[in-house]
Amino acid sequence: ALPISRVGESAEAERALQVFEQLMQSSPGALGTLVRINIMALVGRQDEAIDELTKIYSRPIPRLRYSPEWDCLRGNPRFDAWLKQPEPNK
Repeated sequence: ALPISRVGESAEAERALQVFEQLMQSSPGALGTLVRINIMALVGRQDEAIDELTKIYSRPIPRLRYSPEWDCLRGNPRFDAWLKQPEPNK
């Protein structure tokens, strides 16, 4: 789903996301959750993606601040405001 969404095939990526979400129900994990949220953002579900991120992390972790995979959310006022918070344990 990630490669599909990055080339602009959002309908196909949305279908792949649905399959991925079904798989996640049987074996959830932190990395899989971040991948799912990233795909949501890439296919235009930014508000939903930000809602999910802020449920999981009370404050942004370095990966979310610096990884280019999250560039799809940069410029979103909610995401940018959330990123301005200090990192956990700081």
